[in-house]
Amino acid sequence: MEFYPRLEPLLAETTEDGLLPKLDQFWAGWQKLAADPTNASLRVVLLDDTASLANALNRRATQITQLRAEQNLVVTDQVNNINALADQIAQLNAEISRVLSIGEQPNDLMDKRDLALDQLAELTGAVSFNQKNGEIMVSVGGHVLVMGHDTFKLHTQPNAADSSVVDVYWSDDQKLNPPGGKLKGTLEVRDKVLADQLAGLNTFANGIIHQVNAIHRTGFGLNNATGVDFFSGTNASDIAVNPLLDHASIAASSGASQAGNSDIALQITNLKTVRGMKAGTATLNEFYNSQVTELGVVTKRAADNAYQHGLVSKALSDQRESVVGVSLDEEAADMAKAQKAYQAAARVLTAYDDLLDLVINRMGLVGR
Repeated sequence: MEFYPRLEPLLAETTEDGLLPKLDQFWAGWQKLAADPTNASLRVVLLDDTASLANALNRRATQITQLRAEQNLVVTDQVNNINALADQIAQLNAEISRVLSIGEQPNDLMDKRDLALDQLAELTGAVSFNQKNGEIMVSVGGHVLVMGHDTFKLHTQPNAADSSVVDVYWSDDQKLNPPGGKLKGTLEVRDKVLADQLAGLNTFANGIIHQVNAIHRTGFGLNNATGVDFFSGTNASDIAVNPLLDHASIAASSGASQAGNSDIALQITNLKTVRGMKAGTATLNEFYNSQVTELGVVTKRAADNAYQHGLVSKALSDQRESVVGVSLDEEAADMAKAQKAYQAAARVLTAYDDLLDLVINRMGLVGR
């Protein structure tokens, strides 16, 4: 859950640095140019606004890619922690079974093992099963992780389709699908949330590149340049203003040597309302807005789930502590009872002492 607050500020859609405000500024630039196609200042401003939009897409793509790389490192760290905990539990199993075999009770060792099991369950959703000899078997998603003194460890290897991330496998080369825990959450963030955000950003960038370029190539600039792309690149990471384009080459006219013609500028302006995304069901603005909205829904759902699971976890923890834990209040009450009992016993012994003193030392004085 702590990941989502990092992703939302990155998109910055509630500020002027959001993509939607920059996209609206881009459309407005074309609209102004359509009203005055020979204005060199408007052409320069349009190029600057376009560069700002492209840079915002580049920056978001880079940041999402970096976040995904960070989560990939977290996956590797979590796998190492899981293996370390498995080794610890296996060693404790051996110690506990040895101590029990000589008739002693290894309470401290069992407490350490319970702590390791809690940490393992938090990471993987692991479950454990008590054995007759005092050892514990641990499994994750139906696959044994610890059996007696032995462990069946996990390892990572590059994903076949995307070598920038790793997949998690058992020692017998079965792929791990954790039923729960932090590892499952990390994998979902890396492979679902971030991957979907990056894919959506690339689709959006590709859409604006192709839609604008398709119209711009058919037009003519003030210098009669034609067949020129307005954008270069193919996705959010490399979209940019075509480096071969200057303000005079911006194609606003549909015909050569027609400086006052603004047909092409109007066509590009109208792309704001053209449903060219999601199989003709959404405009560019609507497409990106839906992506941001979906992220908000996912974030809200994650927050609600974290709250509800926190309540359940606390209730179960309190229930367990009520059975096996130590209540400081109860211990204080027991100490107070013991203190009162000691004081009462001391008073009884003092009374007996006084009676014996009376019988032995004083009762015989009358006849003397």
